[in-house]
Amino acid sequence: MAQVTAEASSLTKDYTKELQDALPEDSSSPAVQSLLNSIDQLASDMESFERAEETAGASADVWDTYGMQHQETIDKTKRAADADKKNAADASDCVQAAKDQLLKNASFFREQCAELLRQQEEHQKEISALHEEVQELRRLAKQTSPEAVGKCIAAATIFLNEVLVTRDAAREQPRLVAGELFANTRKAVHDTYQSIRFAPSRIKHYLQNKKNDAVDNVINHVAGILEQGAQSLSKHRDAVLKSSPLTLEHEERKAAAKYLTVIDEEIQANGGKRNFLCEKHAAAALAKAGIRESIIEKTLAIHSTEPKMKTGLAKELASEAVNEEKNAASEKTEAAR
Repeated sequence: MAQVTAEASSLTKDYTKELQDALPEDSSSPAVQSLLNSIDQLASDMESFERAEETAGASADVWDTYGMQHQETIDKTKRAADADKKNAADASDCVQAAKDQLLKNASFFREQCAELLRQQEEHQKEISALHEEVQELRRLAKQTSPEAVGKCIAAATIFLNEVLVTRDAAREQPRLVAGELFANTRKAVHDTYQSIRFAPSRIKHYLQNKKNDAVDNVINHVAGILEQGAQSLSKHRDAVLKSSPLTLEHEERKAAAKYLTVIDEEIQANGGKRNFLCEKHAAAALAKAGIRESIIEKTLAIHSTEPKMKTGLAKELASEAVNEEKNAASEKTEAAR
């Protein structure tokens, strides 16, 4: 979970430093030392939450919630230190208020840590239970409905693999993206499990009444739920990753490299001259490579030497290139029929 761990470490370190910076350096004041101890407690609980995220997945909402209180915490800490330095009449109250705020935030992270680990434990239990439910279906109906059971086992395998693929992908993403992927995975497992958990009981009932067709229907229904769950997970993951900063950065690098290569080839083919046709051919090459229209537009605007690219021409060429590629693909499909 390198991406999220590094990001969390940075948050803990940055937040802690900003709080420490609100206090005077090398102060021997008991009040300042007590504030430093409270800051250390908050940092410790932040780090514990970070470790929980390594196991259970990133939770951007928790950091966002704390972030909204962080400046207030800094202000109270600084006010307490200033009051203590000046021996102000309200110094003791200010210090206590700052300590209360720091410890409240520490408690928040402890609670969120426990909640995140609880969610992860429940998630793992539901994955195990889902697997057990499918195996129970197999045990009950493998003799009467072997084809339906085979289809159901295959659907369960695909669904559980999509869960693993999504969680693995999330671990490489920035916190906001990872949090959405982890949350959706937990929800998908929960909803799917709740939808199939009573299937074995229904099958037992139908078997006792020798209604084999009804058994087939139940198993096929379970397979359909698992297939739909897998498709939904895959579709959501692809959509989220498509808009991820890491994905966009990769696409932009890929597009720039492709563009510069094509432009060099076009210039050589054109006797060393670079003109509008070179840019048009480069845009077409990017579209053919599957680069998104918005990325093509950005690439042209950044790397083209044509001044008009920055005033609308890039958007026009990108749109034209993508539409022409879509039309060509459609014509190819029609011809294949």
